Amino acid sequence: MRMALKFFSIFLFCITTKVIAQDFSQQIKEAEAFYADGKYEMAIAKYEDILATSNKEAFEIYFNLGNAYFKSNNLPATILNYEKARKLNPQDEDLLFNLEIANQQVVDKFEAVPELGISKWYRSFIFSLRSNTWAYLSIVFFSLMLFTGSIFLYKSDVSIKRYSLIGSFIFLLFAGCSLSFSVQQKNIVESQIEAVVFAPNVTATSAPSERSTSLFVLHEGTKVKVIEEKDAWVRIKISDGNIGWLEAEHVKMI
Repeated sequence: MRMALKFFSIFLFCITTKVIAQDFSQQIKEAEAFYADGKYEMAIAKYEDILATSNKEAFEIYFNLGNAYFKSNNLPATILNYEKARKLNPQDEDLLFNLEIANQQVVDKFEAVPELGISKWYRSFIFSLRSNTWAYLSIVFFSLMLFTGSIFLYKSDVSIKRYSLIGSFIFLLFAGCSLSFSVQQKNIVESQIEAVVFAPNVTATSAPSERSTSLFVLHEGTKVKVIEEKDAWVRIKISDGNIGWLEAEHVKMI
């Protein structure tokens, strides 16, 4: 009896999961239909509802939501969702092109602090593949290491044993590097807390107080790095290296 109930519970769970998956698939199709018909506000509402109810981040949803906000002339929301999509797939060409178009409409243009050549190249290389892809590659290389290791153990020919041993070390090195790149990319993404300014214009101050000295003005759509959070304020850093405080209500975290 208990076994029967157990199987029934599993069966019911599988059906429920399938229905839920189909439900979100249907919602996505509805959102896409709204977008195709030019009903951008309805598409936005549908995509936002999917994110709120599914608790699942998906590159396609953020990307499409960014497109819908762009069509609705909501610049900060456009950039916010494009940036969220970029965290999930930093090398997507369509996304990078759309994000560049959106950033061209941002009022603030800052001279970015130059990054050292080697550091810039290394960072670019780590982000040339997604974190999950690096992790999968490490598994592949580790499997190849085990395969060549088994050849070393079971073959008697000296030359074959030598080459298989060398191959094992090479694949082990590749597996370790791939895993390291995956972890580094994930740590970089998680450690960088960024936000987008949503106020039409807001003044950064020298301290978390309205009475403190005004430093510089930011406009909607500008992306900032969040250094610290204190009460209802955030300490931010812009691309040219300047640092100031903004009221938290004026920004949204990426």
